[in-house]
Amino acid sequence: MATADRPDVLIVSPDVGGHHGEHLRWIVGALAAHGAGRVVVAGHPALLKAEADALRGVETRPLTSPARASGVGSRWTSGRATGRMLRAVVEAVRPRRAYISYLDAAQLALALDLRFPFDVTLAGLMFRATVHEPPTSPRDAVRRIQEGVVLRLAARNRHLGPVFTLDPEAVGPLRRLGLDARFLPDPARFPRAQRSKAEVRATLGIDSDRRLALLFGSLEDRKGIFETLDAVGRLAPEPARRLSLVFAGRTYDEVRPRLEAALKTAQRSGVQVVFDERFVPDDELDDLVLAADVVLAPYRGHVGSSGVVARAAAAGTPLLATDERMVGREVRRHRLGQTVDPADAAGFADAFARVAEDPAVGFDPASAAAYAADHTVEQFGRRIFDALFPDGLPDP
Repeated sequence: MATADRPDVLIVSPDVGGHHGEHLRWIVGALAAHGAGRVVVAGHPALLKAEADALRGVETRPLTSPARASGVGSRWTSGRATGRMLRAVVEAVRPRRAYISYLDAAQLALALDLRFPFDVTLAGLMFRATVHEPPTSPRDAVRRIQEGVVLRLAARNRHLGPVFTLDPEAVGPLRRLGLDARFLPDPARFPRAQRSKAEVRATLGIDSDRRLALLFGSLEDRKGIFETLDAVGRLAPEPARRLSLVFAGRTYDEVRPRLEAALKTAQRSGVQVVFDERFVPDDELDDLVLAADVVLAPYRGHVGSSGVVARAAAAGTPLLATDERMVGREVRRHRLGQTVDPADAAGFADAFARVAEDPAVGFDPASAAAYAADHTVEQFGRRIFDALFPDGLPDP
């Protein structure tokens, strides 16, 4: 491929689901808006199909996502597979710059042998930057040491450029490992109401004198759904009578029987429970978040940011969130609501009792608005563009 024919940016996004679709959409839009030149997207076939409108006019290449695994041996296997995938697509496209949407999986390859006989800058996002987090077990402590060694070696890779993290507290520790680490704000969705709060509550059948506590998204164990139901089931009659709990989202076949049983148990306390099991479109979620008195994010073991936190802040709706890791730190630091240990059933129940009395405990509307203003799609895209094009313009 002649030098003049080389793409300015290759975006590699071999995963589908979660944040990958919207991140791809935002990055492609920002690169186009700022004049990035020729952009190629190599992505999971389902992702390319889902984002076809955003990718109209952009050259695309289908990829197969390497398997993800958690064990030491299997992490080695999946890391090597990711390296082979990256090498193949970068060598085929020969871009000047490549943005890797899930850099976590490429750490091992960057450390060992992901080198090219031409100049190319590799950048990307680490979703699970944990080097600064206290280990949760002896095994986790060993894993952190291993990760630190791998990242130090990756930092020596001449191709590796900016490494983004959604956690501002991870920037310093990553830089001390030799990486060009930069904070990337996880964008908030600023909601637009389609229906009034009264209409939303009436559609759900929420009693007018109850507080509405909303938990939305994928309904699975790690989201703290069972801890939530255990806590509301422990409420005294008076706060229970004043609380409605809405679960909105899909669950899994292996979770559904336990979830349905726990929902029935929680209802016996007097709490009104609504289970809206379906994929809820963004416009409807906007209405739900605006109508809620409090948004729940009681995650367990969650690493990194949460779109739920940013979305609630942008809506001006208080949070009742886990006290763990980044989510807990952000909610406390920016006064976005209450934090609680989801494993402490009594303490969690007390937090719900406070919601029934005053859902705005710990919430500062001005601070939440400032937090949301610092987490916009425009800032997200601009920071990636500036990192890929530090001089502000593509190469001639």
